[in-house]
Amino acid sequence: MPAENIVEVHHLKKSVGQGEHELSILTGVELVVKRGETIALVGESGSGKSTLLAILAGLDDGSSGEVSLVGQPLHNMDEEARAKLRAKHVGFVFQSFMLIPTLNALENVELPALLRGESSAESRNGAKALLEQLGLGKRLDHLPTQLSGGEQQRVALARAFNGRPDVLFADEPTGNLDRQTGDKIADLLFSLNREHGTTLIMVTHDLQLAARCDRCLRLCERAVAGGSMIARWFWREWRSPSLLIVWLALSLAVACVLALGNISDRMEKGLSQQSREFMAGDRALRSSREVPQAWLEEAQKRGLKVGKQLTFATMTFAGDTPQLANVKAVDDIYPMYGDLQTNPPGLKPQAGSVLLAPRLMALLNLKTGDTIDVGDATLRIAGEVIQEPDSGFNPFQMAPRLMMNLADVDKTGAVQPGSRVTWRYKFGGNENQLDGYEKWLLPQLKPEQRWYGLEQDEGALGRSMERSQQFLLLSALLTLLLAVAAVAVAMNHYCRSRYDLVAILKTLGAGRAQLRKLIVGQWLMVLTLSAVTGGTIGLLFENVLMVLLKPVLPAALPPASLWPWLWALGTMTVISLLVGLRPYRLLLATQPLRVLRNDVVANVWPLKFYLPIVSVVVVLLLAGLMGGSMLLWAVLAGAVVLALLCGVLGWMQLNVLRRMTLKSLPLRLAVSRLLRQPWSTLSQLSAFSLSFMLLALLLVLRGDLLDRWQQQLPPESPNYFLINIATEQVAPLKAFLAEHHIVPESFYPVVRARLTAINDKPTEGNEDEALNRELNLTWQNTRPDHNPIVAGNWPPKADEVSMEEGLAKRLNVALGDTVTFMGDTQEFRR
Repeated sequence: MPAENIVEVHHLKKSVGQGEHELSILTGVELVVKRGETIALVGESGSGKSTLLAILAGLDDGSSGEVSLVGQPLHNMDEEARAKLRAKHVGFVFQSFMLIPTLNALENVELPALLRGESSAESRNGAKALLEQLGLGKRLDHLPTQLSGGEQQRVALARAFNGRPDVLFADEPTGNLDRQTGDKIADLLFSLNREHGTTLIMVTHDLQLAARCDRCLRLCERAVAGGSMIARWFWREWRSPSLLIVWLALSLAVACVLALGNISDRMEKGLSQQSREFMAGDRALRSSREVPQAWLEEAQKRGLKVGKQLTFATMTFAGDTPQLANVKAVDDIYPMYGDLQTNPPGLKPQAGSVLLAPRLMALLNLKTGDTIDVGDATLRIAGEVIQEPDSGFNPFQMAPRLMMNLADVDKTGAVQPGSRVTWRYKFGGNENQLDGYEKWLLPQLKPEQRWYGLEQDEGALGRSMERSQQFLLLSALLTLLLAVAAVAVAMNHYCRSRYDLVAILKTLGAGRAQLRKLIVGQWLMVLTLSAVTGGTIGLLFENVLMVLLKPVLPAALPPASLWPWLWALGTMTVISLLVGLRPYRLLLATQPLRVLRNDVVANVWPLKFYLPIVSVVVVLLLAGLMGGSMLLWAVLAGAVVLALLCGVLGWMQLNVLRRMTLKSLPLRLAVSRLLRQPWSTLSQLSAFSLSFMLLALLLVLRGDLLDRWQQQLPPESPNYFLINIATEQVAPLKAFLAEHHIVPESFYPVVRARLTAINDKPTEGNEDEALNRELNLTWQNTRPDHNPIVAGNWPPKADEVSMEEGLAKRLNVALGDTVTFMGDTQEFRR
């Protein structure tokens, strides 16, 4: 049997603050409301009318006392139970209508029935009948913005009475209407009250409206909207710019991670599958001088195939036209693995002939069958070399390739003692043979010699692949930073703009599980659309990049695995959780009291606890993504520091704005808005500043690096260099330059040697770049003017050397120390 007393209140007290700052709003309230009774709550502003209404409806709690609604005590109920109670027994009418802007009139009215679990057909028929009864039968499909104020309040009345509630709470139902429209709404309100037998409790300042009530009191788990409702709500919410930005940012993150991940994955798989082709061998030995023949004979005894290569730079001539070329001299076994692509096909460097890169052919205006001078030798051009299996990914190679037979090197006379040459020996065999030979060889290697496989390749291929992957990873990192900033700003703005919506739904009886289904459903739709859109754009972006990089990438790359897809979707999910979880949690925790007091904000997941957790998660994810790349960590650290700096500068600017007196009303309103939520303002300021900074940085650096390098060079810096000049060629060359009125800076003798010890301590283990290669050593009787003495004396005595200041500081070498060099099999100590 229904309870006779719809509302019972005993000893109700409501106060805010504590101690001497406590403010009593309600004290000792006693109230009993019978079924079907109409009650008006009147009083001055601030007397507690809306507070009492909120407590009676279960939207707020009193400080003490007891409140029962339809026979059920509210103080024993949690928010979920109260929502279920409101969905079944309570209706609401608000002063500002509180219609959901993205639902039409019919959908707004049927929403309470859907929240109660009624079928769509049943709820729609009931809503349609109510709207027709209130004269809105022709406005069913109109959105709230297409309705007048009186029409919106009639929709709100129909929504309140949908489902025949036991009690209806109305907060200033005519407050926003003119007198004539307000009287019509009041007539409808009391008419529906009599027709449905609903108890009416109303807050009003209108004494004429209050006089129509029976009494006037003066104060000194069900399924929410089904899948179709979620879809309708989502598509109409799609008009929100904030949600659109979230979708675009997440799509961009997916696209960039997928495209760059696919290219990087294909490059790695290509390296793994074609490593021996890329190296033209299974292992390689690099040396600045020719290795003992006994080493090669030992490899052949162990069943290994051995190939020899010699590379050096030298001038070539076609008649009187000179051109620097990068010479690669190979033996008859080359290439051990892989294909040497030539034009015409199937060529190999034979004694007396050479293969030229197309660029060298064009520079010298040569064609197949012509001759070219290389040092003292004249060699016939047999064809063009299109692609070498071990050339690697090196678009910045300074000189074009000339490939010749190793037997012709001595004829050229281009390689002299002290010449800058590199010997490479390629070895092929099974792993056991290679491992055994490696153990035998390594103890005999000199500091300037290196044994390596592809993963340790220090040549063009290994370095280029490492740099290209770092570049791709850096691009992905910058893109993700921009995406995170955009999603964070847009998601916070969107969720804050939907607090009132969730408060309305809770007031109408939506429980936590129902709201979670609605919000999670919308979020899953955003993620799904982002994944589809971002994946499509990512594949297109990958194809575009592959076309642009085709000239410098290996000819054929295998298809990518599923890992880039998992990375892209995982990145999208992680970004959405990191920056969207707290805003959505705050949205879900919105209190229904907000329909009466919009200053009510849920206090969940404070930033002081949330941000450290998020920071730890981000660092762990980045550690997995970037590994030990110091470049990427430096970029990330710089971005964080700049974001904090932008926040500090923004805080200072807000303080300046707070003290300024602005005459323009629009400016005062804009500044007031910024100052009202300083933390939100600062976070958005930092995010946008960082985004614009990164974009500007890319634009500026495009030409700034070269400009600065040119500015740092002294005006008298040489424009051209002559290298590999034999001693007997110096005098004729000086005469030639003088004849053409060219004054060279000087001629320097140069030999190459590796620094192997400092103060008799080996330099092994020191990571300085100067110790991992041969240094250039020279000697001269007079000191050049551009080489001032910063410490010590000139000229050096016997057994003394001078060292460049920067190198000495890096190696921590001081006056009086001893250094040991190894060059051309000779060791000398100074």
